[in-house]
Amino acid sequence: MKTHPESARAGANVRILAAEASDAAAVARLIRQLAGEIASTSPVTASYVRSYLGTEGCRILLARQGRRVAGLISCSFRPGLFHAAPSCVVEDLIVARGSRGEGIGGRLLAEVIRIARQEKCAEISVTTEKTNMGAIRLYRRYGLVDEALFLEKHFPRGRTGGAGETRRTPGGRGSHRQAPGSRGARQQGRPKKGQRRVRDT
Repeated sequence: MKTHPESARAGANVRILAAEASDAAAVARLIRQLAGEIASTSPVTASYVRSYLGTEGCRILLARQGRRVAGLISCSFRPGLFHAAPSCVVEDLIVARGSRGEGIGGRLLAEVIRIARQEKCAEISVTTEKTNMGAIRLYRRYGLVDEALFLEKHFPRGRTGGAGETRRTPGGRGSHRQAPGSRGARQQGRPKKGQRRVRDT
């Protein structure tokens, strides 16, 4: 694995690494933890994580403390017509219980911002619940602003959704995969499109 530059605020012995296929089970566990903390569930499996990692434009960074995965951030890069440049969407950000309050969430976010700039993205965006003040403070600290309203509609798995099938997960996490009525935080403020949740920094 390639180690990314470490932040000065880093927790002791924490390294930020690009996830590999062998990390799939650990990633799936953290995503399920994230879902549980917002009174929801996630069907994610190690197999799906490997598929995600193999999809062009999709990335997962891990925060490692020794051999333990202490947190992760997932994001996707996609072309945008309005800015005629790619944009970065933060999907999920979670720090494991027992590793919170050490600045790990900030390190993960800072690294994604660095990569987005390196990829010449026009913007980076994320959504989180209005009540998730810890995540909101984190995003604002890194220059993201509350600029757009994010709306979403969930479809029952296995079929397309019709009228009246909108569903939202209760509560909300920090990174994407959010819950009710989330707003989008975006860096360098510009009108934006969809994304996910975050759990504790």
